[in-house]
Amino acid sequence: MIQVVAEGEARAHFEELLGIVGECAALPLRLKADKIATAKGSGPGPEPPSSTLQSRMTEMITDQRITATLEIATSLTFGLFGRPQRFNAAFALDVADGVREAGVALTIHEMWENYTAQGLPGPWATRFGPAHQAALGVEAAVMSELAGHALDRVASVQDKSAGRAVTVLDYHWQYVVISPASSGAGATRNSYSAARQDRRPLRSFTLAGATMTDPLNQETITEAVKILTANPRATAGITGELASRIRNQIAVTLKEDYYLQEKEPELGLEKEDAKGKGADLGDLRSFVDSTPVTNDAPHGQIIITIPG
Repeated sequence: MIQVVAEGEARAHFEELLGIVGECAALPLRLKADKIATAKGSGPGPEPPSSTLQSRMTEMITDQRITATLEIATSLTFGLFGRPQRFNAAFALDVADGVREAGVALTIHEMWENYTAQGLPGPWATRFGPAHQAALGVEAAVMSELAGHALDRVASVQDKSAGRAVTVLDYHWQYVVISPASSGAGATRNSYSAARQDRRPLRSFTLAGATMTDPLNQETITEAVKILTANPRATAGITGELASRIRNQIAVTLKEDYYLQEKEPELGLEKEDAKGKGADLGDLRSFVDSTPVTNDAPHGQIIITIPG
């Protein structure tokens, strides 16, 4: 089941969001006694816009063993992993206004992440990685089904160069750019706007002649990082046999361990890997691109793109 902690305006926002999710899942969803339920005597619609959304929502609602818990909050942008999972429904509604599939997909991500974590063994903090990875899979399926073409979140970055945090989500084949209406955005509706943007090639680098055991060409890594630093909304896809090593080196050079560190005190972690495998997927500026290599750079190529 899915339990929801929400009052006042936050509850109204979540109920509005639940209506949109229900439309996309062909499910008559509602809040009943602080739990998400379907209308009495009703069942799934025959052809939902997203079959994954319908099946996952139905699974969570009908599961009597595991309870996913959401707290609808306004003091954050996306969501925050925890017991309960904190989630900003007003933000998701704003995203859905501009890019409907993204607003819905980010919503199911938060629900499925918490639901998955609740059913995993071990210390709570270590459940984040595998739960986040599972949620990214559901997010990708829902995004793709609602958009009508493949979309999976592979990277993200926040551009704070203009004094406001603009969030760039890289869905591999297109970007979703989420901009705040003002520096104090977040607590109410219409605080953000969201838009789809195409990928524009910016620069590419080849690590030719490297082997699996040779040191990486640091000059090439440094040059790629300079391009990413100069273009705060850019992301980098990396192909080839050395892709994972290159991604790790770029992440270290960019000091992107901030994603794990900033939530460390809240979870009482002593080291980054305590969150479990998969914790940084979709949340760094570089990603391993599984697209088959068809050029003369089988070992490693960095392809930097930017919304535009």
